[in-house]
Amino acid sequence: MDADKQSRTGKLVERRKEQILGAAKHIFAKNGFRRTKIEQISEHLGVGKGTLYRYFEDKKTLFLAVFEEGIGRLREAIGINVEPVTDPPRKVA
Repeated sequence: MDADKQSRTGKLVERRKEQILGAAKHIFAKNGFRRTKIEQISEHLGVGKGTLYRYFEDKKTLFLAVFEEGIGRLREAIGINVEPVTDPPRKVA
């Protein structure tokens, strides 16, 4: 496999993973973890549930990935809006 094809394949994999995470976030938010079925997420995407299992081992792993993505976005938002304190005593004074 040449480098261009690997790059395209990698981008497709990442795009599909993002689509799955987006759909899962929506369905988990609507139904909660316990009432969400993998089939609901796959139907929302219009793919077979095997596609989801290709990217995520199980529902718990998918939920944790959605959670981690949300935490990552929160960290980015906080990092952008918070100035680092380089001299704490001076900042307090």
